[in-house]
Amino acid sequence: QPSGSTGSSNTKSTVTTSSKSSTTVKKVTFKDLDLSNLKNLQEAPGADSGVNGTLYVIDTDSMRERLSSNQFIYDATKFSVSLQGLENRKNSVIYMKDGTSTTWLTFLRAQTDGLLYGKKIVTLKTIDAVVKTLGDRIKSYGIVVWDPAQPFTSNIATNVCGVEGYLPVMYSDDEDSLYMKLIGKFGQSIVKMDLRGKFTGKTGSKIWGTSITSSGSAKCDAYLWAMEKYVKTNKTSKDFIAYMTDFYPLSSKGTGKFLDNSIYETYLPSQDYIVANKIFTFDLSIFKDEPATDDPTQASGLDYRTLQKLLQYQYDRNGGKFSQCIGFPPFVYKYTTRVGGKYDDTMAEWTTVEVMTAYNIAVQADCPGPSSFYNCSVFEKYTPQVKYTQAEKRKKALSSLPTYDSNTTYLYIYMGDYDAASWTYHTGTRMWASKDRGEIPLAWAFNPNLMQRLPMVWDYFYSTATNNDFFIAGDSGAGYINSNLLQAGKRKHSTLPSGLEAWKEWCTSWYKKADITITGMLLDGNNGYASTDVLKACSSFSPDGIGVWNWPSNDSGMSVVNNVAVSGMSQYWGFDQNGTVENAANALIDIIDNRRNTRFY
Repeated sequence: QPSGSTGSSNTKSTVTTSSKSSTTVKKVTFKDLDLSNLKNLQEAPGADSGVNGTLYVIDTDSMRERLSSNQFIYDATKFSVSLQGLENRKNSVIYMKDGTSTTWLTFLRAQTDGLLYGKKIVTLKTIDAVVKTLGDRIKSYGIVVWDPAQPFTSNIATNVCGVEGYLPVMYSDDEDSLYMKLIGKFGQSIVKMDLRGKFTGKTGSKIWGTSITSSGSAKCDAYLWAMEKYVKTNKTSKDFIAYMTDFYPLSSKGTGKFLDNSIYETYLPSQDYIVANKIFTFDLSIFKDEPATDDPTQASGLDYRTLQKLLQYQYDRNGGKFSQCIGFPPFVYKYTTRVGGKYDDTMAEWTTVEVMTAYNIAVQADCPGPSSFYNCSVFEKYTPQVKYTQAEKRKKALSSLPTYDSNTTYLYIYMGDYDAASWTYHTGTRMWASKDRGEIPLAWAFNPNLMQRLPMVWDYFYSTATNNDFFIAGDSGAGYINSNLLQAGKRKHSTLPSGLEAWKEWCTSWYKKADITITGMLLDGNNGYASTDVLKACSSFSPDGIGVWNWPSNDSGMSVVNNVAVSGMSQYWGFDQNGTVENAANALIDIIDNRRNTRFY
C-alpha cells in the first residue's frame, strides 16, 4: 500500500470483463476487494458455477445438533476433519463451515482467480449425509478403530490416518454410532486396523508388532508403537509435531465434556491440517517427577521420558534445525493441580515450552480459549496476493521521531500474545476489525511463522494496516520458546549443543518474509532475564528493538546490546483483567507514578 493508505477500502473497484464465446465473465482481483469489513464481502459472479469442480461444505453446527451425545459429536467431528485432511492433500475438496469460517469461505470465492472460486457447493448437514455422499471415498480409505476405554488411542488413530490413510472411528455397539453405521453399510471389510486390545502395558511383554519391551504403561506403549512405525521410519513430518488433547475428558474417567462444552476445545478442528501433513500427534505429560494424572499407575515421569524420545527423534530427523509444535498441554483436564497434579496451569505452560526449546522446537501455542479452528488444509493452499513490507511506514516513522525529553514518559503498546494460529484467527482478526484501529501507534505481535497456516489472514492484515499499525513478533520471535534454554549447558531437558544459531537462522527467515524488525517479547518463564548471548543473537534479526519478560522481576530494565534497544516489560498484578477499561487505565497510570525514574514502558 502507498504511504498513508489505510488499506484496500480506499481502492476503487476496477472490475473488467472479457468475452469467452458468448459468455461475459466479470474478473475480480484482490485489489478490487473492499476489506474494510470482511462480513460485507460477496462472492464474485460465477463463484458457484462448478467449472472448477465441487466443494463439499460440512455444516458443523447442524451436524452437532443432530447427534445425541458429546461422544458421538467428538467421533463424527474427528472422522470428518480426518476425511477432509486426506481429501484436501492435492486439492480443496472439503470445507468445514462454522460462523468464522463462513467469512473466509466468501473471501476465498470473492476473486475470480480465488482458491475456491468456481466450485459448486454441496452442503452436508449430517454425518449420515457425509457417509452417503462421500461413501465411495470413505470405502476406498477404510477405517482404523480406536477404543474409548483407552482414550489415548484416539491420538494413535490420528497418526495411523495420516500415514496409512485409514479414517479414525470410535468403537461403539450403539446402533446409532458411526461405527455401526459404517459396518452396516460397508461390512467388516471397511476395518483396516483395530486398536482395541493392542496395548496392554503388561510388564515384560513386547509391544504389539514390535520387539520393544513394554514400558509398563498401555498409554506410553501406544506412543512407542506409533513412533517405531511412523517416526523412526520417517513417515511423519519432520517440520511439525502436534500436542493434541485426546479423548480423555469424554471418557469414563473424565468430566464428560470439554471446556465450555466447546468443539474448539477438543482440538479436533485443527486436525485436518495434522492429517494432511502427516504430523505426529501426542498427549503426554511434561512433568518428570510424577506419574501422568490420566495414567496414575505408571512409573513417575514415564510420560515425560516417552516424550523426550519423540523430541530426540524429531531433532535428529531435522538435522538440529528448528521445527514446530502445534497445540498445548491440556491443563484443564490433565497433569495440573486442577486434577490432583503437583503443578499449576502456568507451570504446565512454562514446562512445555522449556521441554520443546531443549530440542529446538518452537511452539504454536494453541492454548485453551479458542484452541483450534477449521480448514487449515484449505488455507495453506492460498497464494499470498500482498507484498509484506513495512519499509515506507518504517521510514516515515523514523523520520518523524520526537527529540528525546528526559521529563517525558514513552509508552510502547504491545498487542498480543498472538503466538498461536487459533488465537490469531479467532481473536486477532476480531481485534483488528475495531473501528478505532489506527488512532494511536500499536505494535501487533502476530508471530510470522503462523502465516504458514493462515496466509490469507496475513494478506488481510497487511493490506488494511494503517501507518499506526506496526507488525512485530511476540513471544519469543518466530514461535514461543524459552530463549535462555538455547544456550549450551543450560538446556535443562536435554544435553544437546547450543541452539542459538539454529534459532537465528529460523527467525531471520520468517522476519524477512513479514518484514519484521522488532521482537516484542522474549518470554523465558522463571529461567531468568535473557542473557547477553541470547540478546546478541536476537539483535541480529531485531535491529529495531527487543522486549524482555521474566519472572520474578519488578524492574522493567533498559539496556543497549549490539546497538539495539532492549527493554524489560513491566509486571503489575494490581488490576482485574476482566474489569472495566477505566480501572485498567488507572492501574497502568499507577505503574508509571510508582516508577518515576523509568522513562520507557
